[in-house]
Amino acid sequence: MKNLTLRQLRVFDALAETQSHSAAAQRLGITQPAVSMLVRQLEADAGLPLVIRRGRRMDLTSAGTVLLQHARAMLEHARRIDETLASLRIGMQGH
Repeated sequence: MKNLTLRQLRVFDALAETQSHSAAAQRLGITQPAVSMLVRQLEADAGLPLVIRRGRRMDLTSAGTVLLQHARAMLEHARRIDETLASLRIGMQGH
């Protein structure tokens, strides 16, 4: 998945948690079409369906479940990077 972005991972995580494109969009402060577009891009990059749409709700496919596990780990790593860099910035202010 050479074009993977943290934004896509955040959207996918929110979608998996809310099981709704609209609810994920609301949670993230973006539009429902933006959620749909980002998930379609993820599916195109993966070459596999990640979600099964059931009207306004959805379920993850097995590939979606695997991606979600890795996405959450990557998002946690990104959060730790932000925290570490913030600590370094605070430390640099005293020099």
